[in-house]
Amino acid sequence: SWALIRPAKNRDALAFAQPRYADSIAVMPIDNFTGRPELDHLGMAITEEIITHLAQLDRLKVISRHSVEALAESGQPARALADSLDVRHIVEGSFQLEEGRLRTTLQHIDASQDDHVWADVHITDFDNVVEAQEAVARFVIERLTTALPHLGVVGPDAEGYAERGPGGEAYQLGQHWLGRRTPEGLRRALGHFTEAVREDPEYAPAHAALSSTLALSLVYRYQIGLDGWEAASQAVEAGRTAVDLDPGLATGYAARGYAGAVFGAPTVEVAADFARAAELAPNAASIPSWSSRVLAMQGRFDEAMAEATRAVDLDPLAAGRHMAVAVLSLFLDDYERAVDAAHRAAELEPELALGNATAARAHLAAGQPGECLGLDLGPHQVLRATCLAEVGRMEEAAGIVDSIRVAVEDGTLDTSVFTEVLYLEDLAVYHAWRGEPAQALRWLESAYEASPTGIEIRVYESALFEALRDRDDLANEARRLQEARWSRLTHSLVASR
Repeated sequence: SWALIRPAKNRDALAFAQPRYADSIAVMPIDNFTGRPELDHLGMAITEEIITHLAQLDRLKVISRHSVEALAESGQPARALADSLDVRHIVEGSFQLEEGRLRTTLQHIDASQDDHVWADVHITDFDNVVEAQEAVARFVIERLTTALPHLGVVGPDAEGYAERGPGGEAYQLGQHWLGRRTPEGLRRALGHFTEAVREDPEYAPAHAALSSTLALSLVYRYQIGLDGWEAASQAVEAGRTAVDLDPGLATGYAARGYAGAVFGAPTVEVAADFARAAELAPNAASIPSWSSRVLAMQGRFDEAMAEATRAVDLDPLAAGRHMAVAVLSLFLDDYERAVDAAHRAAELEPELALGNATAARAHLAAGQPGECLGLDLGPHQVLRATCLAEVGRMEEAAGIVDSIRVAVEDGTLDTSVFTEVLYLEDLAVYHAWRGEPAQALRWLESAYEASPTGIEIRVYESALFEALRDRDDLANEARRLQEARWSRLTHSLVASR
């Protein structure tokens, strides 16, 4: 069952152990000095290759790609970069072409000592771009193995290494956009990963990334031109394909686990996927961030928060990591933390509507509707109406709710950016919070008919839906809808084969 074990209300703020790393590192994007913009993807690919291997080390804190990319254009010196990312070591470099060969200049800096641990030049043939980038990545891993022997750095031939094929460039561009979590970011990522899979159907990382992008688009309620159930089916299929193609790929298990988590797969299956992903890459930020869902579903609340916050530590400039903390905190009644994390996500990505929406939900649950009204809620106008009703401005609230209801019923909603699920979920929240659980259930049913992510499960299990959950007959129907999602998806997958 996917019904969460609700925490005791009015808990003190959760205490959780901070991870203890033996060392920490950030691998900055390798700069393209060739004068050829079409080779920018090469620097990104080299950087990701190095990060992917280092993330396999349990005792090494490795900053994720999105956060290093976000800081790379700041022009800060190594010491400032290290301070911003809270790491000791920095690897940086650049590449250029000389007479048909790739010349890569690299340096490893111990920022705590302002010391250059090593600096070197690697030269390789440039006949094959994929082989060239892999050669540079291997070179850096070998140098780090020598410089940091206490960590037992894994080599490039370790389990989980994926050969890059012709879809590599599209994959790298997709990874860049995936970290944004904005409507444009996920739409662009989806296009690039689709292209990568088309160019190389055997490239497992592209299938994994495609799965995650589809699932995230549904979670964030973004319009991608697919029916919610069709998008979910494709996400599940892509995740399974990634694991089938490469049983040693951490991102494959993470993608399959995330799709299962948000679409209602059996908890034991999801937990097994995340356990395998963590075994392969314990410090890849998406894994602790996404696995915090299943930990919460198992009632392991302190562990869930510890993993969600560890993901922020590994990827501090990624809005999605802060959103995971925010939504989990809302569920756990830790409203101050929910607001802080949601605001941080919105600061990092102003186009991320879910940031302010989550802060508004936390303010509502905390009895602070006035704070909610001070936020720009964008498309979440029904959520704004909920706050208006709480401060006694019922006429305004009713006008907004009625206009959205009519638009939903006659099909005139503007769904060019966000899907109707955003509005259906907000209508369910409005009626549940207003003490109208039967009407809330009506909208909950509509949301699940539109998408298997119809109501974010942690929002449903928060104080916002308490009036509905307190009615056994209505709560049983809601649970039936939630538990039916996975069987509907798996049946559709079988039928399509």
